[in-house]
Amino acid sequence: MSEKLLHIQIQRNETSQPLVYEALNAYTKGPMYCVLFERDGKRVIHKFPLCSLFRVEEDYMPSKRITSSEQSIQRLREDAGIECTRR
Repeated sequence: MSEKLLHIQIQRNETSQPLVYEALNAYTKGPMYCVLFERDGKRVIHKFPLCSLFRVEEDYMPSKRITSSEQSIQRLREDAGIECTRR
C-alpha cells in the first residue's frame, strides 16, 4: 500500500479504550462517521453512528501548502536574488 495513512482513534460512548485505525480516509456521510482502511489487500469501510461517538482523534500528514509567511519570505528572497527550495 503506497498511500499515506491517517492515524485515527475512535472513542465510543460505551467503551473505555479507543478503536485505532491506520486509515486511507475518514469522512462523515449523513449521520455516520466512516473509516476507509485496507485489510488483507481489500478496502473496507467501518461506519459508526455519530451519536455513539464520544471522541475522534485524526492525525493527518503535515500540509504541503505554503503559508502566507512562507510566501512572504520566498518573495523577499527572490527580490534579493536568493534561490530557495522547499524542503
